[in-house]
Amino acid sequence: MKINNKLILIFLITIVVNKNANAQDVLFSQFHNAPLLRNPGLAGVMKKDIRVIGNHRSQWQGFGATPFSTQAASLELRLNNPRNITVGAQFVTDKAGDAGFRRTQILPMLAVYVPLNDYTFINFGTITGPVSTGFDITKLYFDDQYVLGQSGPSLPTSTIFSTTNRNYWDINLGAVINQNFQDGLSWYAGFGAFHVTQPNVGFDAVKVKLPVRLSANAGLNLPLSTNSKIQLQADYFMQNKKGYLQAGGLFQHSLVANADDEDPKMISAGAFIRWNDVVIPTIQFDVTKNFTLGLSYDLTISDQPRVYNVKNGLEIALIYQGNVKERSYLPCPRF
Repeated sequence: MKINNKLILIFLITIVVNKNANAQDVLFSQFHNAPLLRNPGLAGVMKKDIRVIGNHRSQWQGFGATPFSTQAASLELRLNNPRNITVGAQFVTDKAGDAGFRRTQILPMLAVYVPLNDYTFINFGTITGPVSTGFDITKLYFDDQYVLGQSGPSLPTSTIFSTTNRNYWDINLGAVINQNFQDGLSWYAGFGAFHVTQPNVGFDAVKVKLPVRLSANAGLNLPLSTNSKIQLQADYFMQNKKGYLQAGGLFQHSLVANADDEDPKMISAGAFIRWNDVVIPTIQFDVTKNFTLGLSYDLTISDQPRVYNVKNGLEIALIYQGNVKERSYLPCPRF
């Protein structure tokens, strides 16, 4: 009996591993450009009143006929009254593998900052909302569908799913302490908890709890001169007793004389690493006064490309930041 091992492996990854307690959440290589997915406490930690971020990631091309694709968008709006509240939402959709596994997250966001003095803030945030997952059973076939040299999903099978969709409510919380100084130096550190209620994500009657993911995050903004600085970022995540580290930095240079100018025209270059997985060269530049474009490419250092013929992943981020006119100035958390 001939068995398509690659298809079965893709099925296990997209349906079982992705929803099993050993799984870890999808995160972006440009994690500094996806703050709400790092820690809900980073919501509203920004220079401007409005921040909109779009992310696109394509990875694991060559691992099956269908590459894994993830898109995300987030909106943050700092209110004028009361000034210490930020509202918005995080949207994420991803598709994985030949089985057509899909997940859509719609997570409204709320954050509140508490000033300790003019330079130090504690920010509390939550992103909480519905998540929908599912897969296409017609794109799968199993070992009992190999009959007399023929195979395919049109042949009968004893493998039956009563449902191929699952909806659940996801609650994520976080807090960050942030300190900004007049000379441009700033830093933050925070902790977050995702899936705090451990929702059931299993299909059929099988109950599979999504394990809590804990995060520790830190960043340092270090000015070198009036028009250049170094920005360092790091995360450590723990989920189901398995942890991983991602860290790195960007050298940022302004093409104008004063980096505090309303239109600084920053250009950045650097690299990040996800430990024992990938090295991520990254460039970022201000396209206009309000729009910034980030580009990165994963260079895999694990055994995945050698074993599975997996190609590296391209990632794109587009960031809009702007101010609402006629607002009174108050010190706010920013990085």
